[in-house]
Amino acid sequence: MKKLLGSLVTFLLISLSLSVLTGTRISEAAFGTSPPWVNNEGMQPGTSFEQIINLSRNETDMAMKATIRFDGNQELQKWIEIQDQENLIMDVGQTILPMKVTINVPRTAGGGDYTGGIFVILAPTVAGAGGEVAIGLGAHVSVNITVLGEKKDVVPAAITPVVEKPKVVPVITYKDVIIPKPTPAKVVEPQKPVVAPPVIQETVPNPESEIQQVVPEVTSIVTPINTPITEKTGNWYLYFGLAGLSLGLISLIGILVTLVVLGRKKRL
Repeated sequence: MKKLLGSLVTFLLISLSLSVLTGTRISEAAFGTSPPWVNNEGMQPGTSFEQIINLSRNETDMAMKATIRFDGNQELQKWIEIQDQENLIMDVGQTILPMKVTINVPRTAGGGDYTGGIFVILAPTVAGAGGEVAIGLGAHVSVNITVLGEKKDVVPAAITPVVEKPKVVPVITYKDVIIPKPTPAKVVEPQKPVVAPPVIQETVPNPESEIQQVVPEVTSIVTPINTPITEKTGNWYLYFGLAGLSLGLISLIGILVTLVVLGRKKRL
């Protein structure tokens, strides 16, 4: 900040000295900027910021050209861009001239505060009549930029992008395709089934098997009785069952004896 004030004072002293040495009169002309600053406290690396500064004057009887000079931080001076800087001319009768200021923060910029200034010197485009030397008018625009992020002491080297070579895909034609010839299938003759000779077995009559065939199957038929069974009725059922079983055994013994007798008669 002290450097900016010192530069402004020096500029004013030089302008006054020139007016005294040349014997010219000091005009009551006024010149200023609105707003007199360019501020941004939240810029990211790799971003841009634009602001319009209006240059204004009260004397419009002659055409005047604005000359730009930067001061302050050396890095910040490289970021400042004035649109159409070489052709900032205020024509006769023109009181306001918009000046577009752009701040371009590079991607490699480190975080921190950057301060600087823009000096605008307004001087006539043509020398005054009668050999008089007109006094140039000057104004100052302060520039305060804050870049977010960590401070970088060393600027990293540029990274060269690696370009991969395209892969060459071989072109396959029908000539490159080898189709194997089909092999003829083998014909297998069906085998004749082997028929075994019939086996003749002599059967010997077995009297016991005949007896078993003759003996009828004895099945017990059980009929459900829905009446309640008491001790007396249960005893009666037991007696009748034993009697029936006895009669059945006697009948079975008689049948067996009859079969044995018949078998002996056949052998004789």
